[in-house]
Amino acid sequence: MQTNFSELQVLTQQKSVKWIFRIAFFVHLSGIVIGLAIDKSMFETFIVICIVTLLLYILFRKLGMKTKVDSTELKVNHPFVGSFTIPMSEIASTEKVSLNFPDNRRIYHKKFGTLYRMYGSEGVFIKIQDSKPFFIGSQKADELQKVIQHKLKKHNVNEAD
Repeated sequence: MQTNFSELQVLTQQKSVKWIFRIAFFVHLSGIVIGLAIDKSMFETFIVICIVTLLLYILFRKLGMKTKVDSTELKVNHPFVGSFTIPMSEIASTEKVSLNFPDNRRIYHKKFGTLYRMYGSEGVFIKIQDSKPFFIGSQKADELQKVIQHKLKKHNVNEAD
């Protein structure tokens, strides 16, 4: 069994973001071709817009949520919500959850507490001892939950000794 977990989810993996950039690049390239053929002044404008769109795409490729589980702690670094580190000893329980949250729109939920996610509908609901629960979105929710459960069992055995 895998003992550590690491995942990076970037904004450009969202279907809506992919389609926005595909359409934008197609429109800009069409504008460049038409600008060359008909009006040279429009060519320069479309080149600038295309470069700006490309730079935005590169920026979106860098913005991502990193989730990491190692032997002693769970770390989450989210570009919009923030980052945190939770020691395994503070995790009370975990549960794999499939929900339909809108992508990147809501960061707090009545039942699940703070939502740390980029896209998709699966993740792990984590209850913390003496603290509010939270939801970590993941494209590998099964694997994430199994690794956390394995670490919790290992931690509980070490505590009993």
